[in-house]
Amino acid sequence: MDFVGAGRRSPLPVAAYTWSSPADGTLVETYRRKLRELAVRLRLPAPSFFEDSGRRGDDERPALACLLDLVATGIFQVILIPGPFVFGSRAADIDAVVSHVTASGCRIMELPLSEE
Repeated sequence: MDFVGAGRRSPLPVAAYTWSSPADGTLVETYRRKLRELAVRLRLPAPSFFEDSGRRGDDERPALACLLDLVATGIFQVILIPGPFVFGSRAADIDAVVSHVTASGCRIMELPLSEE
């Protein structure tokens, strides 16, 4: 998929990021569905999805790295997530990602707690 082209078609480019453990099975599908529904409720365009999976403490998150590069260039203005846990296993990692995203002028919207 051409993420750059997809991001420029919308007046408010939206991304969605998910992370899950390989043991979680269908959890990613549930996240996709709920994040699409959130975009509809917020009257946002359909999001471009970025997804990683791996062990909880694993620092390898190539889709997140790609998304952060695109955010830094101004491609996306909103990121939808199931919760901040998707950005890392340590509070410092989560804070670093949130700071990077917000410093780039992008907003993070997460699912309400009852929907995770």
